[in-house]
This record gives sequence, C-alpha cells and structure tokens, in this order.
Amino acid sequence: MVGPSFQSVWVCAAVLAGAGCVLDDVPLAGLSCECAPGWGCDRERNVCVEGLVEEEIVCGRAGVSAGTVLISNLTRVWVTPNQVRLEWEAEGLDDLREYRLDVASAPEDLVFGTGDRTVDADENPEFDRPRLLGAQDDVLRTTLRGLEPDTEYAVRLVAEDVGGGFSCSDVLVVQTNPSPRVTMRTLIDEQELLQAPATRPTCASRSIDPPSSRFGEAHYAHTIECRVVCPLVNGVPAESCDESMIFSRSLCPPNGDDADVGLTCYENVRFRGFEEALTMSVGQFEDAYVEVWIAIVQPDNANGSLPPTGGWGEMGIRYEGDGVGDGRTYAGFRNTTFVADAGYHRYQVPLSELSPRLPVSEDGLELVVNGVRMGTQFSHGTVVRMDAASINW
Repeated sequence: MVGPSFQSVWVCAAVLAGAGCVLDDVPLAGLSCECAPGWGCDRERNVCVEGLVEEEIVCGRAGVSAGTVLISNLTRVWVTPNQVRLEWEAEGLDDLREYRLDVASAPEDLVFGTGDRTVDADENPEFDRPRLLGAQDDVLRTTLRGLEPDTEYAVRLVAEDVGGGFSCSDVLVVQTNPSPRVTMRTLIDEQELLQAPATRPTCASRSIDPPSSRFGEAHYAHTIECRVVCPLVNGVPAESCDESMIFSRSLCPPNGDDADVGLTCYENVRFRGFEEALTMSVGQFEDAYVEVWIAIVQPDNANGSLPPTGGWGEMGIRYEGDGVGDGRTYAGFRNTTFVADAGYHRYQVPLSELSPRLPVSEDGLELVVNGVRMGTQFSHGTVVRMDAASINW
C-alpha cells in the first residue's frame, strides 16, 4: 500500500530483457501542475496541493463564468514594426459589454493567466461598444499598438458580456516587422506651413511647436496644434438631441456654451507645407508605412455634455505624381479610432493598405508626398496635436 502523498508508477524498462516490472513510489507533494486526482494546482506557485479545489479558468481568468458572445477566426491582417492589425468573427454582439485583448510573449502564458498586458477600453476606445460611433459596421477589427520591432507575441481576444460572462478566441501568434532602414522625415518650412491652407476653418488658433511637442525641441518634424471650433448647423435645443444627431453633424449646442457653436463636428487636421519625393521598389513598398504621433486633449467635461470618444476616424497622405492629379490626391486608412487621453500615441499604417491604392507599378513607387491627414469626430474645443510625421521602410 502507498499513502495518499504517493502515486504508484510502473517502470518496465527491462521487459525485453526478461526482468519483471518494478513498482516505484513517487511523491505528489510539490510536483508541478498538472496534478493527479485529489490534488489541485496552486497557480501562483505552479505546484500541486492535496485537496485543493481549483477555480474554473475561463479565458485565463479564475472565478468567472463562460459568456454568450462567440468569437472565432482571430486573424492578422497586417503588421508594422510597432503595430498589428487584427480582425475576427463574432456572434451575440448585442450582449457585448467590452472587448479586451490579452498580450503575452508566448502562448503558454495565456493558458492560466492574462499574459503581460491586457488592452481594454481605456487604451483602445473602440473596445467598449459593438459598433464605432458614427459608423454602422460592427467592431470586428482593431489595431494593437505599443509593440517592439521584430518580436513575436501571443494574443487572445476576450469578450465580456452584459451578464459578466467571458468568452474568447483561440490564441494567435504574430510577429512584428523589423525596424525600418529608411525614414523619410517631414522637413517643414515653418513659415510656409503657417501660411498654407492646412486646415478647414473649424480648426482655429493653429500654432507650430508648442511646449507640448512630442519630442520637446522639434528635431526633425514640426508639431501642428489645432483647437477645433464646431459651427452649429441647423441647431436644435440641447434637450432634444440624441446620439444619432450628435454623431452625424453639428446639430446640438454644448450645455453652457454659446448658442452659435456645435457640440461636436467631424474635422480633418492636415499636416502640410512640405514636399518630399518618395521613390521605392515594389519590395520596399510592401514594408513601407506612414507614421504620425497624435495627441488629443478633450475639453473640460464637468457638465457631462460631451459624447464619449471612439468615433469612426481615418488617417492618410496627400500626394502628387505622374498621372495622379495636381497634388490633391488623398489615400487613407479608414475605420479606425484615436485615443483622446491628452498623451501622444504613435499611429502606423502600411502604404499598401491606403485607399485608393497608391500608383505602384512593376518598377515600384514614385510620387511626391505633400501632406498627412487625420480626421474623426471631435468635441467643440478639443485640442489636436500632430508631430513627427514620417514615411518609413
């Protein structure tokens, strides 16, 4: 007989030599998980403990129940050195409370835990709603930012439903691209930029290189700062406004503000006043991407009148070249969101993902870039800063 702290193991290494099997006693206490019947796993120490009743693990989380939102086919769409674009399929989104994205250095780190980092709606404003504000499509794609170049990551998309249940996708392993070898920086003439028609009239009080520039002293790219002023269009009383009005046009006046301004408006903030010749091979084009650092500072929301962030947005470049017009041609990446927490965030998009597609031929790409643009739904009085725009490959 063996006691409760031992397990019998038959060792029959010498059967072919005619010897009998030997019964060894193996102690179970202190073994690494997984554990024998009657023993539970202490996940923090990764050891087996006799009589320990384990909590159910759902999507790497202990003590939670399975949810009703079904997620499948988590797929990588594109990568840059610091970002990965993901898409997935989902059912039951009417019950969605919030998405989360678990990020780890290896898949095994997500079996009984949430990995090194979990992205939630505080970091990605599109995660706490089934549809982007101002858009009709379900949220079935996102961009994971803040990654290191040439690094492998394991990611898992998690959905929490309105009942507090959790469901998740399978773990996906992704690899970021190496750091770029070439960076085309936007070397801007300050006076030319100030005089250029760089924004629509709703972008007031523009300035160059404010104290809050991303890199302090602008060592290669000027910062443009814009304060958004939203005109009131066919204004209606604030008490009659609803979300559909707020995110379609500037229909609703802010509480306590002048009656001739709107609560929100869609604004394109343009970074212009430069001309940079861009020439690259087809292979270089596949790895090339546009990068911009953007900070969005929401106005004071003491009266609770401002809508939440996470509206439909876009970013892209303006260019000219043989057979592509007079410099007003715009190619952008749409259906994205921007973080409005007053801090600078890096946004990258592959040139191959811009639409309409850039005029790349079998000989490569040759054009002149003369502008970078981002746009989304802003609250009246928002301050937008764009810094360090560049194209890299």
